[in-house]
Amino acid sequence: MITRLEVDGFKSLRSFAVDLEPFTVFIGPNSAGKSNVLEALGLLSRLASQPIAEAFKAGRGRPGDQFTRAGAETAQAMSFAVEFVFFGEYSFGSPPIPPPQSRFR
Repeated sequence: MITRLEVDGFKSLRSFAVDLEPFTVFIGPNSAGKSNVLEALGLLSRLASQPIAEAFKAGRGRPGDQFTRAGAETAQAMSFAVEFVFFGEYSFGSPPIPPPQSRFR
């Protein structure tokens, strides 16, 4: 389960960080960045199994459009950090118990 997402330089997300609970809902006005958070997660998912160029091509817009823009300036880099809890095996009817080393970044 993802517990924290940090993004910088992706679309409208600059120095963005959010702690996530087991059930998180994003609510806000249009153009607030809700879709960009989900697209950042999608990009990270694609990067786990595809070459970088292919992962960016599968995103919404051209690859260059996925970098943060401020006026005429375009970000030269992106950074992502994901923290998650890994749950080991569990038996039916019992809640999963995290192993001792269960948090990763």
